[in-house]
Amino acid sequence: MSDTELAAHHSAAPDQDNNEDGPADSEGSGDVVMGDGAPAEDSSEEEEEDEEEAARIRSGFIVDDEEEEEEGADEDVRRHERRRKRHKHKHKRPRHEREEDEDADGQLEDDDLELLAENTGQRFERSEKLSRIRRGRRSESPADHPEPRRGEKGMQDIWEDDVRGSEDDDDDDMRGFIESSDEEDPAITPEERRAAREEKRRQRREARRKGLINPGVAGIDLTEWEEIVEVFGDGGDYEWALDLDEDGNEVKHQPRKENLRLQDVFEPSEIKARLLTEDDDLIRSQDIPERMQMLTSSLSPNPTVITQEAFRHTDINAAAEWVVQRLGEHVERKFFHFGAPLAKYNTKLVAAVQYALDALLCQTLEVPYIWTHRRDQLSVFDPPGRTELLLTNEDLWRIFTLGTKFRALLERKRMLDALYERLSVGDSYFENHIHGALTSVEMVADATDWLGMKYKDRKMDALVFHDDVIADKKHKAPSRLSEYELVKKSVISQLAKAFGVTAEQAVINFKSGSRLDSAVDQDIPPQEFAVQFADPAAGPNLDPRQPLAKARMLLSTELGKDPLLREEARSMFRNSAVVTVLPTDKGLTKIDEFHPYHNFKYLKDKPLSMMLAAPQYLHILKAESDMLITVDIHLPQDVQKEWTDSLCEAMVSEDFSDIAQAWNEERRLVAKQVMDTILVPLGAKWVKEWAREELEDFLAGQAAAALQYRVNMCGLMAVTKPRGGPVANLAVFSPDPDTTPPILAMSWGEGHPQRDQISVVFVDQGGRPRDQLTLPNLSDEAPRTSFVELLRRRRPAAIVIGGFTIHTMKLHERVRDILKKESGIPEESSDMPGSMAPPTVWEAVGGGAWGTAVAERADYDHGGEDSDRWLAKIPVNYVKDDVARIYQSSQRAAEEFSALSSLARYCVGLARYAQSPLLEHCALGSDLSAITFDEDAQQLVPKEKLLIALERTLVNAVNSIGVDINRAVNDPYYFHLLPFVSGLGPRKAQFMKKKIDGIGGTLVNREQIVKNSISTIQIWLNAAGFLRIVQDESDGRDAKRNKRRDESADQQDPLDATRIHPEDYELARKMAMDALEYDEEDTKDEHPSHVIAAIIADKDKETKLNELSLEDFAVNLLQTTQDNKRYTLDVIKSELLHPFYDPRPEFKLPTQWDIITMLTGETLRSLKKGLIVSVAVYRIKDSCICVRLASGLDGVINSDYITDFHDDANAAKWLTKGQTIPAIILDVKLDRNVTVELSCRPHDVTLGDAQWRRVAPDPLSDVARARYDADILLRKKRQETGDNRRVIKHPNFRNDNARQAEDYLAPRSRGEVVIRPSSKGKNHLAVTWKVDESLYQHIDVTEVDGDGGQTVAGRLVVEGGSEYSDLDELIVNHVKAIARRVDELMAHEKFKAGSQEDIERQLRDYVNAYPTRSIYAFTLNRQRPGHFNIVFLANKNSNIVSWPVKVAPSYYALFDTSVPSVSQLTDAFKTRHLYETTKAAAGGKTPYGAGIMTPGGSRTPGHVTPGRASIRQPASRTPNPYAASQIPPPAAPGVFASGQNNSWGPR
Repeated sequence: MSDTELAAHHSAAPDQDNNEDGPADSEGSGDVVMGDGAPAEDSSEEEEEDEEEAARIRSGFIVDDEEEEEEGADEDVRRHERRRKRHKHKHKRPRHEREEDEDADGQLEDDDLELLAENTGQRFERSEKLSRIRRGRRSESPADHPEPRRGEKGMQDIWEDDVRGSEDDDDDDMRGFIESSDEEDPAITPEERRAAREEKRRQRREARRKGLINPGVAGIDLTEWEEIVEVFGDGGDYEWALDLDEDGNEVKHQPRKENLRLQDVFEPSEIKARLLTEDDDLIRSQDIPERMQMLTSSLSPNPTVITQEAFRHTDINAAAEWVVQRLGEHVERKFFHFGAPLAKYNTKLVAAVQYALDALLCQTLEVPYIWTHRRDQLSVFDPPGRTELLLTNEDLWRIFTLGTKFRALLERKRMLDALYERLSVGDSYFENHIHGALTSVEMVADATDWLGMKYKDRKMDALVFHDDVIADKKHKAPSRLSEYELVKKSVISQLAKAFGVTAEQAVINFKSGSRLDSAVDQDIPPQEFAVQFADPAAGPNLDPRQPLAKARMLLSTELGKDPLLREEARSMFRNSAVVTVLPTDKGLTKIDEFHPYHNFKYLKDKPLSMMLAAPQYLHILKAESDMLITVDIHLPQDVQKEWTDSLCEAMVSEDFSDIAQAWNEERRLVAKQVMDTILVPLGAKWVKEWAREELEDFLAGQAAAALQYRVNMCGLMAVTKPRGGPVANLAVFSPDPDTTPPILAMSWGEGHPQRDQISVVFVDQGGRPRDQLTLPNLSDEAPRTSFVELLRRRRPAAIVIGGFTIHTMKLHERVRDILKKESGIPEESSDMPGSMAPPTVWEAVGGGAWGTAVAERADYDHGGEDSDRWLAKIPVNYVKDDVARIYQSSQRAAEEFSALSSLARYCVGLARYAQSPLLEHCALGSDLSAITFDEDAQQLVPKEKLLIALERTLVNAVNSIGVDINRAVNDPYYFHLLPFVSGLGPRKAQFMKKKIDGIGGTLVNREQIVKNSISTIQIWLNAAGFLRIVQDESDGRDAKRNKRRDESADQQDPLDATRIHPEDYELARKMAMDALEYDEEDTKDEHPSHVIAAIIADKDKETKLNELSLEDFAVNLLQTTQDNKRYTLDVIKSELLHPFYDPRPEFKLPTQWDIITMLTGETLRSLKKGLIVSVAVYRIKDSCICVRLASGLDGVINSDYITDFHDDANAAKWLTKGQTIPAIILDVKLDRNVTVELSCRPHDVTLGDAQWRRVAPDPLSDVARARYDADILLRKKRQETGDNRRVIKHPNFRNDNARQAEDYLAPRSRGEVVIRPSSKGKNHLAVTWKVDESLYQHIDVTEVDGDGGQTVAGRLVVEGGSEYSDLDELIVNHVKAIARRVDELMAHEKFKAGSQEDIERQLRDYVNAYPTRSIYAFTLNRQRPGHFNIVFLANKNSNIVSWPVKVAPSYYALFDTSVPSVSQLTDAFKTRHLYETTKAAAGGKTPYGAGIMTPGGSRTPGHVTPGRASIRQPASRTPNPYAASQIPPPAAPGVFASGQNNSWGPR
């Protein structure tokens, strides 16, 4: 279903035909009522035209059957002519029938007339005989668009176009004309005429159904059609929407569904996406700001609507007192602490909070309105000259949040009061102590539970009202009784009373800190007293301890349920709780010293109050949810002991006798029991979630502050500040917040020279792409010329560049060089701007090689410059691209610019961000949360909470600059600002846009918003001051304006182009008159705001306004009206000088590290000095080695940092181009380009980077526990590997297993060796050496005739028969020899790095490009470390084959052939392949299947190397890669005499 149909369905004002060139009405649509109540046209003229037209039609179209047969060939022509004339001359219904309908239905009732008068502002009398408004021509008045009822009436609009179109069907072209002649017969009564019309309508409907639903036409047989009808129906359920009478009303006799809703017709997802749900309707209809009606953000994809009753003014004082205590520590320090600087204004602060709460909760005014237009009420005006602001904008949002919580608290308290009233009990403790202390929702819930426990029987009776029907009790399920209830109903309750103190008395004593109600002791000890309550069934073995324990449980339960004591527990934990963390068994091994959670792995007794301003606590909760740690939140021992002692003192008696002490001991047991079992667990559980909520709010505020920094700036080049020193009044140079200069955006994408092209997009001031280029490069003459021609043609104010790799820097340099060259300014010329000077180092804001300072540009118009010198003035800058990346792949971008490529859309996003960062962020909607504002903790904040904080930031920013309402209505892109205006939201903004569209799409003044019912009063009050209406200076009425309101209603008002609210227009006019020294006679016949236009146009307005004494005027107002307007007067003066100036600072260019992160993903953390990174060698020089990091950054290894021997002149001889080596970061140079200085000296690399990657533990960690666990873990590992593992004294020996050895070798270079114990026994050793990155070979070595001690005494035999005398000989002559041969083969030009799939793809690509050639390559066999594969493709039609190559210390082996060098290996391969190919061509059977079978005689799916499965060994044993038979010794050199085969491509 299209947007148009949905909008038509749900429009509050039914959509009319917008085609002005088309027909203005449809048949039978009725007369449109004009503003004065007169009919649209004279009916007598219509009747004459009808008769003349009908006669002409009858003479030309009504023919007999014979003529119709003779002219059958011309039927199509006549049908086309009839249709054309029907559209040209609309058929009119007979006049007498129209009059009957008007008499019966058309007369408006009194209620309708009153409603019409209210909406139009005009008075209508009964004598005018107004007809009901019907659909038809577009009305000029909003009153002609009555809002449809939800569900039924609105559904008609959906099918309106279909109904009109169906009337043009071929089968009823003659319907209107013949009908007309029949209905004019005076012998037919109106009833018969209506019956005939209904019958004809039914026949047409049946014919239409048969014609449109024809399975034969659609190619569907009858059986399939019956199945379709059975599943989907025949459309009859919604047939009523197609059956409308001539007036466009539903035919009443047609069957239809009752209470049909949108959900019955459209997909719920479509309704939700277009904001047409019932909740959306409710939000639109209420005269309450949209954001105040929602519990979540208005940007949320799943909004939650709240319905609350109006806040009572009588509750404002209580609310203010409650809110002031929770505003935050900064308010306490300023107003309430000892020696606070504003302590004398603390009562004024409470009054300001009262006013803010009244405005927010009672008057439903949003925060931006209060902050901008009612700020005087938030400050103290203490003349002369002193004005103190008491609350900030952030405080207002905090007050709104707290006020919403207090509203919820009041609702809960009212429900509690209702319950207490139904109980009909007089509980003095509840009324005198509990009720007045209910200051939180948790306390209200506790009080409800307390009443339920104490008066359970009464509560059940109170829930049954006199009109309730009592169910049959015989079917009632048995109720569950808790242990407390069972004991309460037993004799143990008497024993509990004997303790001499009730729970209420104990709490009163505890809260007061004194013994107001002292406990009363019994005359005998507790155990003797408890004997009488023991169970008599126990016989002589009566145990008095059991009834005493039950009595203590009874008292502790009542104490634990007390709301005051529970609130005390929460307060105690909030102020004094500490956090202790211990790892679980899983976390003990997973959280190592490099894990992010290592910081708090052993955290011990850290105060929770210290964790409320950092994300550590949320990370702790996340680790707990991952079952890596356990969290214990408790009170310090001294605090809990002091708290328990206080409760004990509140329960014990003052007597010191032994009996009294015995009873006091029982009471202390009660206090300790309630602490340990109820209050402490309650406080720990509550404070855990409370701290989570507080930290989530804090982190959301941090993200909002980061967003505020991003959007609180003008667009790039928007501020035309001149060169020179600082400017005192920036408002002079930024008069219009919508100033958006044209921008040219460029991107090279990934920056691959052969694969990626350069996308260039020019975006005009309105954010619309106007020109676009796709260039292969900027090096060739043709694309460079095209680029320069685009610059000359479009003259952008700036060029912005973005990309996805570091290669974007090359594009930046190339563009700067082109501008410098084309400008014609010599490099040494003094006229050359600073941006073109040869850069040396980075400037702070992206200058030099990285961008051009914005402040150096004068004017981007470049008008009057005939030469190209202006090209040198165009700044070339990077801009942040995170918003552009989101936009690039968004549905919004695909809908806006479907013809543009993805990279071009990215450029559009870059340009729009440069023009207006605020607008681009507003356009993101719910995707706003996808931007990373805090790399560490943002993901820990719930999305809904994050969206609320971010939305409030955008609301503040948008309302600080205002919105051009007419542009927002007519510009879909700029419209994204409108929902953030005070009082509005996505739904109300959408509704306002539709209303303004209905009156022509343009507002002349703010007063129209109310007069034309575009908005309700309260929404208008919130939004009016932020909706800017740009004045049309060409309007001739500006010269002389009529003062009468009925004639000035549609005239412009210059105050509508200022921030001044309509409530203060009179003050502004008064100030202007005083400044111009006008009197009433001077403005007698002028528009009320004529003086405003005069003062704004006055050249000396600043001098005249400065001469006014605003403070004296404010004092006069304060004395006469008790209204503080000091701040408002300053705002009025500022707006008269510079209407709606933009207060934001200039555009902030990204920093150096912002650019590096944008292009490479590297950060200060990832490029920290001392870290080891993998680099690839791409150039070897005499003085250094040029390398490249994985992120694309270039690095350099100077000759002093290549080896440990500084005098080695050939230090780089061991490195080859393309080799990957580990290197340690020494420094990051931010010069012309980013360069990383590194060291690959073995000594530096061997030291590792653990000290830099290690996560430091928290200072409050339990070091002793950490050491104990480390020792236990080490013992466990030793136990797993065996206590008697062999230890050898050798520098390469490590007591590691295979995994540990691989981890140790991971950061080291190729060829490094580790000797370790073997799981095969003491007479075995395992040698692990690094073949390549993530590839290690494990060699099993057997010691023959050895003793298994710390030294190797016997011969060392390697599988295959090679023997060595000691470990050093084994390493040098076996491992290092193999490593050298591996390096030699990897250095060969035919070696290809990568996976088997990558190699095969490269071979395929090569053969496809050169079909007559063959190709082969060497690659590492990652299934058999130390081996290689020869992968070859003989021709385009053959399969890829892989042959194994074994590497031995002195030769390479290919099957049964061994060769000493790589060149001979390639000859052996070609000879072998030639032999197999010749054998196959001669008809002999080849074991390789002509490239299909691998050497081994079996197929290998997926081209798996033979022997892949044969090397798998048990996990507990050292892998044996040499399980195959021994390779024969190498053949003599020169065995393979054949030369190179050119068919295998270049060698």
